Amino acid sequence: MFSIKGRIGRLEYIAHRLVAAVIILFGYVFAMLVSGTPFSEPITAPVPQIIVVVAVATGVLAVLTASVRRCHDLGHSGFLLILTVIPLVGQLFHLYLTVWHGQYGENKWGYHGGSSPHANGLSPRDRYLAEFG
Repeated sequence: MFSIKGRIGRLEYIAHRLVAAVIILFGYVFAMLVSGTPFSEPITAPVPQIIVVVAVATGVLAVLTASVRRCHDLGHSGFLLILTVIPLVGQLFHLYLTVWHGQYGENKWGYHGGSSPHANGLSPRDRYLAEFG
């Protein structure tokens, strides 16, 4: 989940984002239960604050690594994520990552679907012949 190597498709990208949201939500709820304060009040105790910080950092890291691998699936470098810090452009870029289909076949970050080209039974020779033969 926290690797930046390879490629992921749209559905796996959405799943990573949902898992990250759940991690953050559970971290917040757990911190509120540990602190014993009502949900309408801010967390002021240091231990619950640390729980929230760890949950948010884990969620952000999960989304960041998934976004890098989604960029790879689209044929772009992960450095393109710098666009997400620009207001409105960042939201449009995440929408692009979510809805645009990835490159078919192999690119420099791996094979389509995250597996090897041999997963569909094609040897490198057969793949070459299918493309150029």
